[in-house]
Amino acid sequence: MKVKKKFNVVLSAIFMMGLGMGIASCSDDNKNMSDNPGSGDDNKTEAQYEQQQLGWDIITQLSDERTAPADWENKTFEPTIGVAKDDDPYTRIVMTNDVATAATRYGALAGLEIDESTTGYQFSLDGIGSLNYQRGSENDQYLAQVSVDIKQMPHLKKILYQTEKQAGLNASLTGTAYYRFGDVVQDEFGSYWICVRPSFSLEGKGDSHWMSTSFPLPDENIYHYKGSNSFDYYLPTGLGKSTEHMQNMVEMLYAMLYPERWMNTLLSSPKLPMFHDFSTKRMKYHNIYFWQRVDKAWQEQKLYENLLDMTRENAAYYISSKGVDIVYRGYTWPYGSGWNGGVYYAHYQNGDGNLENNLHGVKYLTMKRDLYSQPLDFRNHFDYRIFGEKELFRFLVRYKTGKQLSKNKVYNPKTSINGCKDIYVYNKYYYKDAPNGIYDLNSEPEETPKPE
Repeated sequence: MKVKKKFNVVLSAIFMMGLGMGIASCSDDNKNMSDNPGSGDDNKTEAQYEQQQLGWDIITQLSDERTAPADWENKTFEPTIGVAKDDDPYTRIVMTNDVATAATRYGALAGLEIDESTTGYQFSLDGIGSLNYQRGSENDQYLAQVSVDIKQMPHLKKILYQTEKQAGLNASLTGTAYYRFGDVVQDEFGSYWICVRPSFSLEGKGDSHWMSTSFPLPDENIYHYKGSNSFDYYLPTGLGKSTEHMQNMVEMLYAMLYPERWMNTLLSSPKLPMFHDFSTKRMKYHNIYFWQRVDKAWQEQKLYENLLDMTRENAAYYISSKGVDIVYRGYTWPYGSGWNGGVYYAHYQNGDGNLENNLHGVKYLTMKRDLYSQPLDFRNHFDYRIFGEKELFRFLVRYKTGKQLSKNKVYNPKTSINGCKDIYVYNKYYYKDAPNGIYDLNSEPEETPKPE
């Protein structure tokens, strides 16, 4: 059984030994302040800060919440993960194709790395509760189940990772989604959002998932600290954690830039995930021709430059050689004398083994810098000074579902997102004359014609 922690050794000891460490309120982390982070609690340690971050990460992955309210540890939130089971609203179904993906999703939820060989795992976090994992199989009623006992989420008792067949009618969908991979919308605040995993009825996936690389950042995503050196520091915070869809984003970019290599690698490596749990049996709906057309539209609309601050040529070079860095979550705990700090980031790169191809080789890291000698300002642009140089493919992301992007959270996967402006939509770009302006999955699949 492979079980690997994504957090530091001190924090791991807290989990496994069950030390009674209280979680301090994170309300200070989500509004502008001029105080030293953590200065309101002199007894707070880096391990406690990490524990607090992990606790909120769990809440955001189980619900629609993104910005932590004051005293969130003593509030309750409603679960939105997956869909509710017809005969048991306290059980949520997450559509999943195989045991390996179920294990990965549980690991992302609990801050662990486990694989399909893990038969069971008991996870608890002081002040939050427990998430206990049990593996099933395709021949059982579930691929895996998680027993949930979270203080802040009393209306969630169990998560079932099921195939479409196991779920029956509970999570089935029909029809054709409006958005596809690589589509771009602009919200009412001016931020651009990229669809990194669309709704897709043939895989039983109801909601779409979006990443924003846009600046300026909203005020709720900026932490203001005034240093003793008189510098102002504006650091990212409350960005959220969705490692599954961060992975989907970099794989999507790789497929756009290297469609033949992406597809051939998948076909030659049966255990390599395709967007976590899309089935290669349905690759005809996301084939080379599709990715070539997405890439073509992104070039014509100058989306590489406008969304990634990178020319297509440079993006292709870095993504195939040095990989991609994604800043997520926000700033790290201060360290050393004074206030030094950094950011959380994930590094994606093709690895040595087959299961690390198509940018599935990932390391979760922190970049810590001495902040005394220079200011940092993430309000209006990505401040490369945190890394020391610019010559790499790096960007910062915020994550939302289609429902979260929709005004008043009214979401229909078959129509445009309520309250957002379509910037580039594949179906509208290439199927202007089709009924309803979208490609119909019930018609013949897109096939690769002669090269354009």
